Amino acid sequence: MRIDLNNAIAQQLAAEKNSTHKGGKPQPSPLPPEDKATFSNHGPSIHQLVQSALHPSTVRQERIAALRDAVNSGTYSVDADAAANAMIRESSGN
Repeated sequence: MRIDLNNAIAQQLAAEKNSTHKGGKPQPSPLPPEDKATFSNHGPSIHQLVQSALHPSTVRQERIAALRDAVNSGTYSVDADAAANAMIRESSGN
């Protein structure tokens, strides 16, 4: 396979030539569309998020501890049907 750099250079020069107007000065490029961002106070505050991260629920901690013990002891097993059904429910939005 042959790489033709002359063609690429010719295309670049043609593009530069087309981007200048009669005075020989480059035309200003058009401005990109303006980005906008809005903030709302409908969600939980940062403070609430930090507190929930620092103090997780005890029910969840107990569940995590039970799963950790089962994995460490080698008794943890996955119900393939339950996992598949959960994935299907999740993907269908139910």
